[in-house]
Amino acid sequence: MKTLVYAFGRMNPPTAGHGKLIQKVKQLAQRERADHLIVVSHSQDKHKNPLTPQKKVAHLKKMFTGTKFKASDRVNPNFIKQLGLLTGKYDKVIIIVHGLGEHSGRYNVFKEFLKNQKVAIYALDLPGHGMSDGRKGDIKKFDIFLDYIEDVLIHVRKKNLETPITLFGHSLGGLICLSFLINRESKEIHSAIISSPWIKLGLEVPKYLIGIQKVLVNIMPSFRLSNRININDLTKDNDINFKYSKDQLVHDRISFRLYSEINKQIDLVKERANRIKIKTLLYHGSDDKIISSESVDILSLLINNNQKIIFDKAYHEPHNDLEKKEVFKKIIKFLN
Repeated sequence: MKTLVYAFGRMNPPTAGHGKLIQKVKQLAQRERADHLIVVSHSQDKHKNPLTPQKKVAHLKKMFTGTKFKASDRVNPNFIKQLGLLTGKYDKVIIIVHGLGEHSGRYNVFKEFLKNQKVAIYALDLPGHGMSDGRKGDIKKFDIFLDYIEDVLIHVRKKNLETPITLFGHSLGGLICLSFLINRESKEIHSAIISSPWIKLGLEVPKYLIGIQKVLVNIMPSFRLSNRININDLTKDNDINFKYSKDQLVHDRISFRLYSEINKQIDLVKERANRIKIKTLLYHGSDDKIISSESVDILSLLINNNQKIIFDKAYHEPHNDLEKKEVFKKIIKFLN
């Protein structure tokens, strides 16, 4: 399986400040023994974005020698199109949607366990996460997440015309996938895997914060607070938790409006989850302190064609926890 470390940006005009992102991409590529690619957006106007994509690439190549740059081929393209370069002969496709504060690079474990399964894996960084554009932990409307998934799906389907596509979402990503399946009613999705979905919180949000949020979401919607996630509640694997704590692409922010948008979507999903007709795997760790395992109990009563699995003693990320071998056995069985 081939790996590509990818970043997308406007870079108009290119500056020395872009060197930090470029250096990070190349470091990740070296660590993963992967190739790298920086794709420059197609955006251009006389005032804010004066240079053409081709001129931006030319300047960047002079400024950062030994770095691979490419101009995008349309306005606001989704990075996933570039990953079509990696496709080969696969029986199945998985699109991975990560959780709050993390990024696609934390899902390399899928590559490890599915390497012999003829599965093409597409993992993306949501807006405001990882290497994607956007203010960390903030989004104006939840629909922006869904638009992102839709763009990814279009490009993946172009490269995999007849291959069954499975949508995988973890935590916030799980909620996003559920919302997408309900609101967009895409016929392109063959099945879904929903991991520790954000339906009911396990951690307690202080009442005073809830009160403040309800008042200030209309006054200062983009104001961000800590997401209050305890790193040691992610898994029982200390090495995984330590890597998370040192990961420069991870953030711990959430804005008032993102929290508000999430709660609106939770209500919508609980109201309309019976619209989801595709085969769905719901799994959760029994000892998840971040998102209550009652979340999959709720969903299992609403989604008709579902399989629910509770992994005993697993924490918030069963696919990264000490039980991950068992988790991937179940995932592989579901996919086949």
